[in-house]
Amino acid sequence: MSIYHFLLAVVCYVIGTAPSVLYDVHMLQLNSYRTERYLRWIRQEPLRAVHLGPVLALATLILWPVVSPGTMAILWSAAFVLLFATRNKAPQKKKLVVTSRVVRLITSHVLVFTGFTVAGWLLSGAQGYSQDFGLLLVLSILGIAMPLLLCLSNTLILPVEKAVVRYYYNDANRILSRHQDLVRIGITGSYGKTSTKFILQQCLSARYNTLATPESYNTTLGVIRVIRTLLRPIHEYFIVEMGARQKGDIREICDLAHPKIGIITAIGEQHLETFRDIATIAKTKLELFEALSADGIAFYNADDKMLKETAKPTGPRYVTYGIDAAESNYRANDLISSTKGTEFSVLTPDGESIRFHTRLLGRLNVYNILAAISVSVELGIPLTELVPVVASLKPAPHRLEVKQTAGGFTILDNAFSSNPQGAKASLEVLAALDGARKIMITPGMVELGSREYELNKIFGTQAASVCDHIILVGAKRAIPIREGLLEAGYAEDKIYIAADLKDGQKHLDTMLQAGDVLLYENDLPDNYNEVKA
Repeated sequence: MSIYHFLLAVVCYVIGTAPSVLYDVHMLQLNSYRTERYLRWIRQEPLRAVHLGPVLALATLILWPVVSPGTMAILWSAAFVLLFATRNKAPQKKKLVVTSRVVRLITSHVLVFTGFTVAGWLLSGAQGYSQDFGLLLVLSILGIAMPLLLCLSNTLILPVEKAVVRYYYNDANRILSRHQDLVRIGITGSYGKTSTKFILQQCLSARYNTLATPESYNTTLGVIRVIRTLLRPIHEYFIVEMGARQKGDIREICDLAHPKIGIITAIGEQHLETFRDIATIAKTKLELFEALSADGIAFYNADDKMLKETAKPTGPRYVTYGIDAAESNYRANDLISSTKGTEFSVLTPDGESIRFHTRLLGRLNVYNILAAISVSVELGIPLTELVPVVASLKPAPHRLEVKQTAGGFTILDNAFSSNPQGAKASLEVLAALDGARKIMITPGMVELGSREYELNKIFGTQAASVCDHIILVGAKRAIPIREGLLEAGYAEDKIYIAADLKDGQKHLDTMLQAGDVLLYENDLPDNYNEVKA
């Protein structure tokens, strides 16, 4: 093989495999850089880990005995040119974020790949293969094994990542230590925590300088970043959203933030893929209350069955809120819903009662507002002062957000995420909205472990009584929802199963009419895209 053929092979290999490597890194990032989750994701659909170019390149090597090394290099290189030409060009819902960690990961990956390439090439020579054939063989095999090499690279740099996190953690801790008077508020829950955070920030900002973790920054690293970049001496309250996918996640954030006030919005079936059961979810969420100091205040939804059973006073003062539970310290009643929003009265522990109106829709949003009101009143803001704040509230993005379109139809956007309780609530809001036809597009719910099929089937039976047309995204994910729909007597010709969101949107465009109401229920990230046969 001439030097020119060698360079051709190397350049085509790099160009062809680079998009695949970035894809693998992106999927690892979406799986929170956790190797075990990434491997579980691959096991669910193994074809995700197979990249066509290296497989074709390996197949071309059977021609080695009958063609010249130069011709072999050209044929082998063509496989990677084909891989690059046929790469997936579909727009990503959440693009790869090129952070310092990604740069370190790719650097580690290059070093691991180079080491295996040299070792494999030397080994092939020791086995009697020619240098040219050995190099192409090793590169082909390593191309096929690239996702596994990425897992190894990720594992090898874990000590570095832990050291980096430790540095940032200590820096954030140092910054917090300078804010002795800062009141820290932690919010967690299986659903409703992000909306409650946004609402509470608006309520407290009526009187105080308040910082809240933006968007869905709810991991330890996310909170660290907010502290290091956004926290200022003027801030009096710091609201920290706390997410969790496994036991200990909430405690880890609390060890940094040291909240004095804690809010648990609900405990429900979500992330069962990692939690396994709802009892573990409850224990994890209650890590927030366990972290509160003796003079702290714990707020929780008294209508939530799991919270009512598990949230027992052990140190901090407990304050409850609810709609149905008569013993709630703060209670909402006389709810009236319409397309213009929701009206309700709030009764405080001292007997004060005031009527509120909000543009937000649904019973779940009343709970979110009630949580924020109860915290605000306990922190010294009069109930009357909160009336205009609640009236001006806007929904958090993609969480039961109503949008009017130029085409004359209404969009109910609940695409951020989905869980059994939230999905049911969005159907209730859809049913309450005025519209000629009610249409839903959904991929269903994920990360529900062994309960995923059953809960999606139940979702289908619930949707049957509300929706006039339903578009299910993903042939495999559609199976349990479709089964639930048909068992509930839903007409099969009202169901469209889309290959992906783009296909579903294309079908929508052919049927939407003025006066329709369209519900987007959940929108899965790219790592949940189904592999097409």
